[in-house]
Amino acid sequence: MRTKVVLRVLAIAGFSALLNAQSFDNSANATLKGTFFVRQVLLSNVDAGTGAIGQARSLIGTATLDGNGSYTLTGTVMDSAVGAAKAFNFSGTYKAASSGLAQMQNPLQPAEIIDGGIGLGAFAGSSTETGFQDFFVMIPAGTSNVSNGALSGSFRVGTLEFLQGSSAFARDSYFTLTSGGDGNLGSVTVNGSAANLGNTNLVQTVNGATYSVSGQGSGTITFPAGNAAAANQLVSGAKTLFVSADGNILLGGSTNGFDMLIGIRSGSGGSRSMAGTYYVSGMDEDASDSTSRVIDAFYGSLNGTAAGVNLWHQRLNPMNTQTYDFTFDSQVIFDANGTAAKSLVHYDAGANGRALLIVGRSTQYTLALGLHASDFSGPGVFLNPIGIANAANFAPITNSIAPGEFISLFGSGLAAGPVQATSLPLTTNLGGVQVTVNGRLAPLFFVSSQQINALVPQNTPEQFATIQVINNGVPSNAVTVYANDTAPGVFSLDANGIGAAAALHADFSVVNSASPAKPGETILVYLAGLGVVSPPVADGAASTGLNSTVKPVSVFFTGQEGAVSFKGLAPGFAGLYQINVQVPVDASAGTQLVTISTPDAFHQEATIAIGGGKAAGLNAGVEGTSSDSGSYRPALKRQSSEKFVKTAGGRR
Repeated sequence: MRTKVVLRVLAIAGFSALLNAQSFDNSANATLKGTFFVRQVLLSNVDAGTGAIGQARSLIGTATLDGNGSYTLTGTVMDSAVGAAKAFNFSGTYKAASSGLAQMQNPLQPAEIIDGGIGLGAFAGSSTETGFQDFFVMIPAGTSNVSNGALSGSFRVGTLEFLQGSSAFARDSYFTLTSGGDGNLGSVTVNGSAANLGNTNLVQTVNGATYSVSGQGSGTITFPAGNAAAANQLVSGAKTLFVSADGNILLGGSTNGFDMLIGIRSGSGGSRSMAGTYYVSGMDEDASDSTSRVIDAFYGSLNGTAAGVNLWHQRLNPMNTQTYDFTFDSQVIFDANGTAAKSLVHYDAGANGRALLIVGRSTQYTLALGLHASDFSGPGVFLNPIGIANAANFAPITNSIAPGEFISLFGSGLAAGPVQATSLPLTTNLGGVQVTVNGRLAPLFFVSSQQINALVPQNTPEQFATIQVINNGVPSNAVTVYANDTAPGVFSLDANGIGAAAALHADFSVVNSASPAKPGETILVYLAGLGVVSPPVADGAASTGLNSTVKPVSVFFTGQEGAVSFKGLAPGFAGLYQINVQVPVDASAGTQLVTISTPDAFHQEATIAIGGGKAAGLNAGVEGTSSDSGSYRPALKRQSSEKFVKTAGGRR
């Protein structure tokens, strides 16, 4: 009886639908070649309690990439510990993958790597596997005859600044620059907030703004001081300004400050949405707690739909814990001008949908840049380089995969036709199709011409996983992705990774709004990606029901932790994880976010319907539901994630 019910839940959820050391893919190094403009802000020795910044550094300059993995950089570095800007030169290395993922040696911290992604010929990323927080943006320079006309038209601009290198003087802003190409910007209406001005949304006017660019697209932009002191003006003074070769991106900052300015060319008319895959990187300061500040930086990606539902992954590097993978969903609907405003963030879509700008509001000091990934296609057996996802939550390409995880592979020509496994153990050859992960054959659940569901072999401990499809002896292109110990994703009843979780009552009936879970009840939640189990089980073989996860797992219901009595593989199934968890006895009635926390990942997409609680609606663990958050990510309560913070670990 139980087997049939679980299969039915999985069908509703869409479930049916190490040999050699691996390294980062450098097959697309030639896509980063030529002269680029660079801006980087790096904060270190940040106090975990107060958010006080021990040292702030900024870099602005020009980099030359040779297309073979080496680069040189010349510019200026400002260091709060020195107190003056100084000339800077650096030689380093980089790698660019076929997917558009890229890595660069960090010029300000040469022992570290900046991870990020490429779009519009630009690169944005962050050194997340470190004890500091940084944001790095690089845009392609133009020819040697760029003039003021390169800045003609309308641009959406965002800024983030740590005035005097202090979190107590954080400020951000967003505004529109309109230029006729003559160097004059006229009167600029600036929206934003400042920590020293009460963390409230402000509107200021800057009169007489000007700019000048020449050469390959470098110059200055000046925001004249108004009647207020510079510390009270959201954006002021002269800043170095760069214009990308295609005129779609602006980049800049003060040579003697710790700020970043990013602009994207405005779109024209019609509604906007974040459709497709974007590589997104940025930096945040959360000033919502008057007793402490939280600073973080991240790189990651999102899969957006025209309906405005976005599935996110962030490789998040907060100052108060180690780095971890964070997967969640959000909902953003753009207006006819290509903007969207929530209580804590402002969105702008531009460059004909190829760029995204996110700026904080109120107590959230944020600046993030999204670059649309390439639209991939290929002949023969083709594995989409950005088409590898957790089979449960469909987290985008930057999210890690884990040993024992069911993953979905997308492409074309992957199989002659649809074939589904009908027995266990799962075979490694289904319909003449094979999949290798780091050279090891993966068990297959389903194959078709455009999608394959495969099981990552249990012994895949590398930090990278190279995946390849072989269709009747014909190999596809190889795609390399990140790997980690765990990568949790909850199956959902709507087969899209969000909404009602695939969960059962103790009598194996489905948990849903018509039959909600009760406070104090133990329910069964089904997942992918919880990693290695003990005792081990052969790849593709059925679990005995005694195979528990090696890594600890915690479950929260909108911030309230539930008691876990079992975490492991579901009895009688291959690759399907099950958590038996008690709904907190004081849980509120309504739709509650279910959060899965492991030592290296935090997952918030699916929900659980709870009935008979003390009050209707969501608890205060997040602002609204996950899909309607006031920020671009759910705002976790510190106490809710305390257990996670104590056990968090890094990927690399």
